[in-house]
Formats: sequence, structure tokens, C-alpha cells
Amino acid sequence: MEDPIWEQFKHILFGRYGYGPAELEAAAAQYREVVRTYLHGQGLGRHSRQEVYALGKADLTALSAFLEEKPYFLGTEPTALDATAYGFVANILYVGYETPLETHVKTLPNLRAYGDRMRQRYYATGG
Repeated sequence: MEDPIWEQFKHILFGRYGYGPAELEAAAAQYREVVRTYLHGQGLGRHSRQEVYALGKADLTALSAFLEEKPYFLGTEPTALDATAYGFVANILYVGYETPLETHVKTLPNLRAYGDRMRQRYYATGG
């Protein structure tokens, strides 16, 4: 829901459909309102911006504490927990948006290294 991020993200979501500028804005606005409604219904949308980021930072800190110095959350090999956690960590570290969550995760070296390790293991391209 962050305006600067939305300005970039809406083009990622809708730019490939060949909409003209007015159509893109209309489709994006409708979609954004649906997401806003879902977030409110789910509960997260009922919090202030500061509260949302505080909750996210607390979650990242808890993940970091649970990970400790292990390569993966449950030991030496990745599990379904890692697939889930990586989905969230990657969407903070690698999407190219500067947010308070990205800044925070960069202060957690084990979580950042974990993200890099998972990315290398599953998404590295051969050369």
C-alpha cells in the first residue's frame, strides 16, 4: 500500500497486458482497492504504517533468532519451513524496494546470508 512502491509495482502487475495509460490506472486502482479490503479483513490493514513495520521487524528478528547459525531452519538441509521462510525473506531482500523491513533484515547477518544461500541453491543460473 506504500505509494512509492505501488507506482513501480502496478507496472509490474499490469504493464504486460498492453493497457493504455488510462486503462492501466483504472485496473491498478481497482486491484489496489481489493487488496486494501483484503488487508483490512485479514487484520493487518487495521494497523498504522508504523505498527505494520514494527510487527514485520519483530517477525524478522524472531526468524533470525530461531535460525541462529544453522544453514537452514531445521538443520543442515532445507525443508518446507525453509521454502516458506525464503518466500518472505526474498520478497524483502530481492525485490528492489527500499523499505524499513529491508533495512532491518540487513542488520540480521544470519538471515541475509540465509536468503543468499537459498537463492544460490535454488535460483542460481549456470554460466
